[in-house]
Amino acid sequence: MYDHVDPKEMARQLCRMDHANFSVIQMDEVSRQNWNKRPERAPNARCMISDFNRVTMWIAHEIVREADLKQRCNVMG
Repeated sequence: MYDHVDPKEMARQLCRMDHANFSVIQMDEVSRQNWNKRPERAPNARCMISDFNRVTMWIAHEIVREADLKQRCNVMG
């Protein structure tokens, strides 16, 4: 399905997204694990975690939707 997407470009875009999220996280959002204990005090950290989880689930979905084991091995690269 994604044969037309260059893997290096995909990696570049994911890095850009991660950088945009990471660069706005404030120290107090992570120093005391506020994303866990007081989520309202860590909106940027929670956004990064949410995006990470979304991409991880997308990758897992793309792999397991292939019925053939060999195709699963080739899905991501």
